[in-house]
Amino acid sequence: MRQLLDEAGVRPDAYPLEGGLPDNRYSIERRGHTWYGYYSGERGKITWERLYVNEDEACLLLVDELQSDPTTKWRT
Repeated sequence: MRQLLDEAGVRPDAYPLEGGLPDNRYSIERRGHTWYGYYSGERGKITWERLYVNEDEACLLLVDELQSDPTTKWRT
């Protein structure tokens, strides 16, 4: 997934792959048997969150969100 995002020009600091609640980042994480995709805004507050039944679906959301958000791209 990291390679796909790198090729799409997404900055690595736009997404932590280990979860957590960093400021202004998209992320996914597993809680129990459920996967969550979310955006943590200012001060790590979750501004939206979606539930997924598996890791593949959560990863697809993360890639889609990162590719469609112009603020996650390298500035040229």
